[in-house]
Amino acid sequence: MNADQLYEYQMLREEIMENIKTQSTLSSFSLTLVLTVLTFCLSNDVQTPFVYAIPLLILLPCATKTYQLRKDIMTLSAYLAVRLESKQGIFWETTLNKFRHYQSKRREPLVVILECSEYAIASAICVIFYIKSAFYDLIMYKKASFNTLPIAYYVTLIIAVFIVIYLSYLSYDYMNMDHKHIEKVKNVWNVLLDKDDTLEKK
Repeated sequence: MNADQLYEYQMLREEIMENIKTQSTLSSFSLTLVLTVLTFCLSNDVQTPFVYAIPLLILLPCATKTYQLRKDIMTLSAYLAVRLESKQGIFWETTLNKFRHYQSKRREPLVVILECSEYAIASAICVIFYIKSAFYDLIMYKKASFNTLPIAYYVTLIIAVFIVIYLSYLSYDYMNMDHKHIEKVKNVWNVLLDKDDTLEKK
């Protein structure tokens, strides 16, 4: 590996590490926010149901950004394995992907789900508290009926449920956790790089 290739390798590895740090920051920030809002609402007996839905507005962009960061990590990892490791004597990403494949066969599915689903779980908890505040408490203790509740309660509930479903999909489809997806991206890089090499020879 010459100096230019080594520099490129180091820069891309640093980008991967920065993406990982950003993921952790987003996760910590969003979960702290959810915990803060729920603690405030419960300790102060907040009567406005919509407050419980506020964290969803933060969880949604954070989860989407985390999803994109993980896709970027997968793309960079595949590039390093194909372009800079396959013939250069450095095999960190190549070996790491093999280890992920080995580990994925031996890990409990529940553990994998819990590792990847913090946004979906947090959003589901918010929706549960929203339902309790908007519907259960009003009907059970204030003798309200479904017909007399504001339409905004139902609209918010529908939107909140869709957000939970979307975040659950992102959690399920976190692609860099799947060895098969990494192999697909490596194949794409192989095709693209082979084309570039062919054009250079011409």
